[in-house]
Amino acid sequence: EIEKIDTKTSSKGNDYLAFTLSVIEGDYAGRKLWDNFHIWHPSTQTVEISQRRIGTLFKAAGFASMGQTDDLLGKQVRVRVAVRPETDKYQAQNEVKDYRSNGQPTPPVSAAATASRKPEADPWTVAA
Repeated sequence: EIEKIDTKTSSKGNDYLAFTLSVIEGDYAGRKLWDNFHIWHPSTQTVEISQRRIGTLFKAAGFASMGQTDDLLGKQVRVRVAVRPETDKYQAQNEVKDYRSNGQPTPPVSAAATASRKPEADPWTVAA
């Protein structure tokens, strides 16, 4: 379940979206996962990757198109996780690799709501 979404700033001064997810079932229920989306990064490639990934997250949450990230709060999705191996600098850690639908439909966003939303309000449309 998507529990929290924050805007943070990296050590290099780039803003990004930081998602906190809570595992709600299975052997790891109650544990947290974190995923970051670097949609304001100076690298065009990094921004494109983050836009694709956040688009996948919106689709997994049942939305036909991307909307406001706050619309994702409380949504449940399936997450594929891999363990990033330990290095000299970091301990082994979980890494979110993909998002999938959990099979529960989400009502579509109304045409009126979509038409009234200003594109510049979407965080991924802000130029770096």
